[in-house]
Amino acid sequence: MTEENLGPDPIIIKPSRGNRILRSRSARLRRKWTKQVREQHQSKIEKDARERYVAKKRLMRQKRRARSKYAAST
Repeated sequence: MTEENLGPDPIIIKPSRGNRILRSRSARLRRKWTKQVREQHQSKIEKDARERYVAKKRLMRQKRRARSKYAAST
């Protein structure tokens, strides 16, 4: 390939002020939406962890009661 076949240099067009403001606003909204989604997901994870913890405590209590009933009957 020679330099003649490359063609003209690409022209970089600077975005207008209105275009920059629009992009900025949409980026802000996108970040806000992403943050809300992350918070919802995190709260769901915490809720599931809390439910597992309560279920484990309930199971341990049941086992303790069963052992004490068994020890009392023998």
